[in-house]
Amino acid sequence: MIKTAVIGVGHLGSSHVAKYIKADGCELAGVYDIDKQKSEKVAEECALNSFNSLDEALTECNAISIATPTTSHFDIGMKAIEAGKHLLIEKPITTTVRQAEELVEAARKKGVILQVGHIERFNPAFTAARKYVDKPLFIESHRLTQFAGRGIEVDVILDLMIHDIDIILTMIGEEPSEIRCAGAPVITETSDIANVRLEFPSGCTANVTASRISAHPMRKMRIFQKAGYIAIDFAERKSEVYLLKETSDTRGEVAPIFRIPSGIEGKSIEIIHPEIEAVDMLEAEIKDFINSIKNNTRPQVDGEAGLRALRVASEIIDLLPRVP
Repeated sequence: MIKTAVIGVGHLGSSHVAKYIKADGCELAGVYDIDKQKSEKVAEECALNSFNSLDEALTECNAISIATPTTSHFDIGMKAIEAGKHLLIEKPITTTVRQAEELVEAARKKGVILQVGHIERFNPAFTAARKYVDKPLFIESHRLTQFAGRGIEVDVILDLMIHDIDIILTMIGEEPSEIRCAGAPVITETSDIANVRLEFPSGCTANVTASRISAHPMRKMRIFQKAGYIAIDFAERKSEVYLLKETSDTRGEVAPIFRIPSGIEGKSIEIIHPEIEAVDMLEAEIKDFINSIKNNTRPQVDGEAGLRALRVASEIIDLLPRVP
């Protein structure tokens, strides 16, 4: 039985607690937060131990979830790795690339699982559509939220856009060769809205927009490729696939298929609505973490993936204009 602990029991950490309580194959040993009252409150509500220190938490578990502010990820992560504990660390992996490189290398040397909480990888709309992605030529994404007052220790690139950066890097399989960007600090002291253009060696271009000051939330991505177009709505958990096919083509698909004229002789547009499973994304992420520990296998979003996303995000931040 894997004994786990959750470090940081704010909004996100409390969600981790709820999922670990129900997760198969592990036992939640307890929680720790620098705010002792908050830690004791969650522990009492869930009949758990409230540890008095991080050291005490590490002695009582095999694995931890780190759901603290990003600025503390590196110090807590290194301490956990040195103690030989597996760790699921919320995104972004750290605040700097150098820290992420050290964390990934330390985990590799110690032989512990390091997973990063890029939860959209477990979004069923993405997983259902991904099999249709084939050498994208152009990607457009919008991730817009209302201002919530959380995650503001980092700018909108690390707070929100990094989700889409990770998804795009996963689909393209390479890092961008050129980056152009613009952003503005509207409410906080860092960028609250940004638009980024990523150009890849393969010829693909991605136009990525993120905002945490929008009235109407949106989490959508559109992927254009040769004779194909894929639309993913991460919020509504819906996907649509449009493929230009020979009119006579027939394919046995599980998903419902419709065909309409394309305006091109001998061609039709095949419209596919992939079957979307009902998935609790955080539950799936934690299950992947536990299974990776049990089977000593690489998690879907390992430390290297978190590092790649952070590397691109950091380059974007460095390019954003500084506003006095």
